[in-house]
Amino acid sequence: MSNERKQDDGIIVYKPDDPVQLKVAAIAAAVGRKKGDVEAALPRGIEYGFWLRSVQTAFIENPDLLGCTGASLMKAVMNSAYVGLPPNKQLSLAAFVQFKDECVYMPMVQGLVKLALLHPAIKDIQTSVVYAGDEFSYQRGTAPAIHHVPARRARGEAPDLEAAYSIAWMSNGALSFEVLEAADIAKVRNVAKTDKVWSVWAGEMARKAAFRRHRKWLPTSSELLRAIEIDEEAVLDTTATVTPAHGAGMAALAARIAPAAEPQPDPPPPEPEADAPSGALFDESAAPGRTVPA
Repeated sequence: MSNERKQDDGIIVYKPDDPVQLKVAAIAAAVGRKKGDVEAALPRGIEYGFWLRSVQTAFIENPDLLGCTGASLMKAVMNSAYVGLPPNKQLSLAAFVQFKDECVYMPMVQGLVKLALLHPAIKDIQTSVVYAGDEFSYQRGTAPAIHHVPARRARGEAPDLEAAYSIAWMSNGALSFEVLEAADIAKVRNVAKTDKVWSVWAGEMARKAAFRRHRKWLPTSSELLRAIEIDEEAVLDTTATVTPAHGAGMAALAARIAPAAEPQPDPPPPEPEADAPSGALFDESAAPGRTVPA
């Protein structure tokens, strides 16, 4: 019999005496106090309980994230609600990633493609990377085409990355693609906030870079625009924040939940709501797990 205990608000406590899970439950309880705002932020079709359980599981599976600042944790949580791609390891649509003492929400390329396909004008999208030894060519003009035959390799072999590309098949039969050569990929990597993610998932990051460049020429759903804004804020080394069209509302929502000791930067005027009492976010004595018998 499972020892999982789940309350009506979706908060999960696996081990009531585990400090990590109590802190996770405290985060979930803080989110639950603004459940109405969160449900309004979630895209249509995303169930609140499933999303919240995905968030909790992500923190339980990677407890190092809990050492990040409280403000960054809540911003990451709320960004995941705003985009609607749960940080679920099995789905591989998005993830929480630690940059120094900050937790950021990062959509993965599979998640961005999923959102792009919500637009009725796009039939299918594929992204891929080209390694040294692959047979690869492409042409533009009146008969655009990509030819790619990956070389056979031994398991674990990691040749040099030479290119990445994104292809879209449109509903009207048209074909569109974008190719990033090695020099283009290097430029994207050079403006990353950290090389940590690139050093581990270079292929995935290159695929995402190719898609982000490609989507500028594609019809774009509002859901994808939200995700691109948040992804670029997370990974690119730039002073620019999310654009006012979407970012202002998200910043206000996160600021209402984040601890007062760590306010969100550039809160949108006018009349910002009062912050929660300092330290209230991680008051484990208020966590649901305290009331669950062992």
